[in-house]
This record gives sequence, structure tokens and C-alpha cells, in this order.
Amino acid sequence: KDSLFFGEEIRVDIHLLKLLSGKTEIEKIYLKDIRANIRRPENDSTFNYQFIVDAFAGNSSQPKIADTAAMKLILRKLVLDTVVLSYKDQYAGTDLFAAVQQLDVKINTFQPDRLKFDIDNLWANGIEYTMTTYKKASISNSIDTASRPSYPLVRSEERRVGKECLR
Repeated sequence: KDSLFFGEEIRVDIHLLKLLSGKTEIEKIYLKDIRANIRRPENDSTFNYQFIVDAFAGNSSQPKIADTAAMKLILRKLVLDTVVLSYKDQYAGTDLFAAVQQLDVKINTFQPDRLKFDIDNLWANGIEYTMTTYKKASISNSIDTASRPSYPLVRSEERRVGKECLR
């Protein structure tokens, strides 16, 4: 299948009344038999999903005001059942394949804008991940090495992979 996105079932349990007060509170996201194929050809700098970004971008010419407040997004549980991501970036020279047969995550803190995640319980089964880079990366002199790296902060009390428990 070469479709950009295919999914058998997507369920989102969201608190609709809290949306009126500007909060996005999601009790549970359930994804079943999902496949995403991200592609970028060698001779083009745009990905195959660019038309979606363009459709939602609009034509606003007003300057954007930086918002430093934490994102008001709560996600309590994520359940994946056979989810596959295929990423082929021939322009940059990176291919990635990630697949999860089963994943069940209970989340205490979910701040993707700040890369901060506090996971209460994590259970995973059938995880596969491969990444290949085949073009030499160019290093720019403009990189600020003194700045703090933007790696995600992930905390977890208990992790379960298959039938084993890690602490």
C-alpha cells in the first residue's frame, strides 16, 4: 500500500464541554490497523503530505505572536493496535520504519510543545524499529552548541514490554 495514510479504526474520547473553555482534554486515543507512509523524493524538498499543511495554513499575513504558555492539552491514555510508520526521505537520505503490534500507555503529563511526558504505565508488545541514513549530513557553522538540547523529557514509574516488567 502506497497511500499516505490508511486506518481501519480511530477512536478519540474527548471532553467536548471543556473545549469551550479552551482546554483539550482527551481521555483516550485508540488506533487500530493504522499505516502512514511519509515520502520525499530525492529531487524535491516537499513531503507527500505538504498539500494537507497548505490546506490548513490559510493566507494570514498578520504576524504571529509567540505564546510561551504551556499547551492546554491533556491526554490520559493511548492505545495502539497494529500501527506502522514508513518514512522514506530520499532528499535528506534517511529511511525509517517503525511498527507496534500493541501499546497501552497511561499518561500523567503530556506536553508535546515542551517535550515533557510523565508516563504512569507502559505496556508494549511487538515493537520493530529500523533507521538507515545514506547521505552524509552537512554541519552548519551557525549551530549554537551552547543552547540546551531539545530532547524529550520522559519519566515513567513502570514499563512493561511483553510479559516482563522493567523498573
